[in-house]
Amino acid sequence: LSVTAQAACGALVRPMASIMDAAAFGPADIGEEVGDEDAAQILYTSGTTGLPKGAVMTHRGLMSEYVSCILACDYAPEDRTLAALPLYHTAQMHAFTMPQLMAGSETLLIEAPVPATCLELIEAHALFTRIGSGGSPVRVSQ
Repeated sequence: LSVTAQAACGALVRPMASIMDAAAFGPADIGEEVGDEDAAQILYTSGTTGLPKGAVMTHRGLMSEYVSCILACDYAPEDRTLAALPLYHTAQMHAFTMPQLMAGSETLLIEAPVPATCLELIEAHALFTRIGSGGSPVRVSQ
């Protein structure tokens, strides 16, 4: 990163090991079997009523969502993307980051979506992604 980006980011940008390196450790031993229909996450939403509620997301449901996103967005191993939204936001985690990683894409995680920093990182790391089936690479630069 340039001195400007480093100053703007501080410790916001951290290199991340390959997802395949992390997977080499194998599954965590949690002491019990986990099935497709077991809860993976409780996603809090206000839905259509405006009243907060927890929606139980199953392992199978999340995997179906990831595969759907990979197909609909045409994510590919050559994609290099920026994850600027917080990972607790369902779109960043479940529509972008997880499907992109499953497709083999490289993802740069940052802690805050500072516009100038995002633009500098996009430029410095030649970040892009494909949008839509058969879509062409989308690149944002200054």
